[in-house]
Amino acid sequence: MSVLFGGNGMRPDDLVDTARHSAGLRLSLWAGWLLLAAPATRALLSGDQLDYLRWLPISRRSFWLILGVLLLAIESPWALLWGLGGGIGVMLSVWIPTAAVHACISVPIRGWPDAVMSASWLALLILAMAVGGSAWVPLCVGAAGLAWAMPLAWARGPDRVGWTGTRRLVQHPVIALAQCYVRSLLRARCGALWRALVLIALGAAFAALFAHANRFASAEFITVATVIAAVSMALATGGLAAPVVETERGLRWVMASSGLGHDARTGARVLAMGWLGFSLGTLYAVVVAFAAGLTGWPAGQLAGSSVLMGVAMALFAGRVTSWAERADSAAKSGRAGRAGRADELDETDGIDGNRIVIAMLGAVVVAVVTIAVLDELSAPALAALALSLSWQRG
Repeated sequence: MSVLFGGNGMRPDDLVDTARHSAGLRLSLWAGWLLLAAPATRALLSGDQLDYLRWLPISRRSFWLILGVLLLAIESPWALLWGLGGGIGVMLSVWIPTAAVHACISVPIRGWPDAVMSASWLALLILAMAVGGSAWVPLCVGAAGLAWAMPLAWARGPDRVGWTGTRRLVQHPVIALAQCYVRSLLRARCGALWRALVLIALGAAFAALFAHANRFASAEFITVATVIAAVSMALATGGLAAPVVETERGLRWVMASSGLGHDARTGARVLAMGWLGFSLGTLYAVVVAFAAGLTGWPAGQLAGSSVLMGVAMALFAGRVTSWAERADSAAKSGRAGRAGRADELDETDGIDGNRIVIAMLGAVVVAVVTIAVLDELSAPALAALALSLSWQRG
């Protein structure tokens, strides 16, 4: 903020005034802050270090109040920016809803009632933020969501259990294993899914703003939107691949005892990651096409490119995360062997994120070069390359 708004930089009131007249800019800024502050707020509301507080002989309302104040403190830089530019009313209209969204993200989803309520409230809040007008509407919607989410985030924090639907698994082993991966992600790592959705929304909003600011032809805009999709899909799917691979690692002994070979395990991971990439690509295409006003064949081209790019980046993410997990396991085995200590081998350790980030940045570079060379054929080519790499051993 000191770089953007200090000295001769932009003034807060200029930004607030511009955002008031542009729903796309307003939602893009909001999505950017939600993504930036999500790790801190999730650590506050569902971190392992706070579990012992839930067993202290103190009123729950006292803890809700304390956590609410700390949550608002995390959101204070964002609120201060809008307060300096628009006054106390504007500040409250973004402060409370932003805190409510972060609290809602930290609540594990349990069944269809929670899912419907969360989605309905979030859609209503996004609509209120997009329409603008009176500051009281998003403030009231945000306050209601905060009052609903804070007690649930506190009560469900120790379980880390999300979706508890009772759908039956398909009997085919590959499909059933892929379902286990996805359901494990929905149950225990809802925060990763929310962050992926925010990244996709941020990328779609950026593409829509780019379309409105520059009068491109349909073919040129689809190329630009595909590049933006490659970046946003790489960031989103890179965060989703780690929970999938960690679930695969936890089930490795079950797969070994059941006689599932490399092809079945790889097929399940490819199917799970491909479904996630397909879903994110579809969401991105729908939002961009609606915001940019694309219809007919251009909208179909955008949908095909976005979906294939989502699948490609998801498969890349699954492959590099599996490689990173195996590299970490080999390194730990080597250290344990040299030290003669079996306790070095902790299967619950997380996967080294630095390897994943570097590999996904490389995937983005490859995608951009492929788009520049092949243009319309870039997304199918990348999807085919990612699928072939996913089946390689090692």
